[in-house]
Amino acid sequence: GPRAGGLIGEQAMRRARQLLADGGVLAVKGIGGYHLACDAGNEAAVSTLRKRKDRGDKPFAVMVADLAAAAEIVEFEPVGPAAALLTGARRPIVLLPRRRGSPIADAVAPGNPDLGVLLAYTPLHALLLAGRAPLVMTSGNLSGEPIITDDQQALDRLAGLADGWLMHDRPIHVPCDDSVIRLVDGAELPVRRSRGYAPLPVALADPVPATLATGGDLKNTFCIAEGRYAWLSAHVGDMDDLATWQAFELAEAHLRALTGVQPAQLATDLHPGYRSARWAIEHAGQRPVRRIQHHHAHIASCLADNGIAADDPAGPVIGFAFDGTGYGPDGASWGGEVLIADYRGYQRVAHLRYTALPGGDAGVRNPCRMALSHLRSAGLDWDARLPAVAACTEREQLAAQLERSLNCVPTSSVGRLFDAVSSLVGICHRTSYQAQAAIELEGQARAFIEQPAAIDSGYLIDCLPSGELDPSPLLAAIVTDVLAGLQPGLIAARFHHALAAAVAECAQRLRSERGQNRVALSGGVFLNGLLLSLCVRRLGERGFQVLRHRQVPPSDAGLALGQLVIAAQQDFDDQSKPERATVSVDG
Repeated sequence: GPRAGGLIGEQAMRRARQLLADGGVLAVKGIGGYHLACDAGNEAAVSTLRKRKDRGDKPFAVMVADLAAAAEIVEFEPVGPAAALLTGARRPIVLLPRRRGSPIADAVAPGNPDLGVLLAYTPLHALLLAGRAPLVMTSGNLSGEPIITDDQQALDRLAGLADGWLMHDRPIHVPCDDSVIRLVDGAELPVRRSRGYAPLPVALADPVPATLATGGDLKNTFCIAEGRYAWLSAHVGDMDDLATWQAFELAEAHLRALTGVQPAQLATDLHPGYRSARWAIEHAGQRPVRRIQHHHAHIASCLADNGIAADDPAGPVIGFAFDGTGYGPDGASWGGEVLIADYRGYQRVAHLRYTALPGGDAGVRNPCRMALSHLRSAGLDWDARLPAVAACTEREQLAAQLERSLNCVPTSSVGRLFDAVSSLVGICHRTSYQAQAAIELEGQARAFIEQPAAIDSGYLIDCLPSGELDPSPLLAAIVTDVLAGLQPGLIAARFHHALAAAVAECAQRLRSERGQNRVALSGGVFLNGLLLSLCVRRLGERGFQVLRHRQVPPSDAGLALGQLVIAAQQDFDDQSKPERATVSVDG
């Protein structure tokens, strides 16, 4: 039964409800871990929780009692895919447009037109929400760390975050965060595949040998498979944290025990600095470790998600792998890749033009720096009237850094192009959570996306004969529009249309040269529902068959599935065609 502050049963519930009504933060035990809860309509309470959790501006999820309560804060059809998702057995967080005038505090999801909403899914949640306003429900941890499941740990580690604890007497054996789903054109697009989905298996088109794939370092999930089934883990977290590394160890041992699979080989990323790769090497023993290129794994993940077989008669696909970063074999930071790919291999046939990423992580956290780097690459002035230039107070140091190529990695990342454009139009210059600049840019673009002024803007990303996608004409047009005082949302919408047009144009050119008619869209950039929808529409208009993610996320959270199916094919090729080279590992 419920326990809170030494109280039991109904008294505990009364005390917990009172604490929430008074603007406090409550640690609530769920079925996959602890949540931190507060009144979602209380601006001060939400801000306090945000500060204590060190969460920056990253949106919080909101839990409601039922569908009627959800309809008061977000927009969806009463009978349709969103309602079915919200009320279904899996009970994920569903990202939906916030209803105008809803009583939800601005601090719940600053700068974001969507709210992540979920319905109560345990008896304790139902009791807590009965007749009550919506509650923020965020995982019980410090940002980036694994969710807390143990009662004593909750009392110790959440001491600085919570004002009270509401517990029950069922132990939690396996940590499991809430799943997060977007709906794009009525179809599911998983953002985080966890509680309710993991570890249910994904069916594979081809049998695979017993394999463990360790995924990536951000939003880590790993994958175990044998025969026709792959079991993806629940969300583990970011591998740069010792607690996440330990959570990975426990989850991997548990999934092996659950499935009975004893992996005979491991698959991991090519990046020399990835902790997930180091884990694979340290735990391999005598087993082979297959090193898989990041963006090849993204495209393979999309193929496996769509049930494509290795010997599919349609042959390789044109794969667009757009994300923030992934290790390129040439040492650059890739992220705007066009690959002709199948499970057995890939050929990089086009990519976004390289631009300097100044200062690695510092360049990622400060979109204004990326904006200035892109302006410089395009031969455009750092005009002080541009919001990005005004916001970048470290211009002199940056100019010297770019001039001398000091700590500058070349990047072809579409994620970094989104950052640059978000800053150029004045939306986001410094980020406090991953992909913030891109998320806010998409949010502003939505209101303008169907306007003729957005669709026929003449914005252009040039597909050069060399295979480079050159954003220079696009950036020049954006600068002109910013200086002319156009609304940021309209420019953002024009940018989305231009990028989708470039994808369709590039695919058309490759089809005429090589004959491929299937396109796969993968990588974290395709969590952008607006861009995904535009790309699917434009490619469809040209008669392409388009593969997009439906079961596993397009981001690094789906990477392990791609690593696994590629490694399985390499293993198959080792046995049947000894002359085929496989990527070996020397640690």
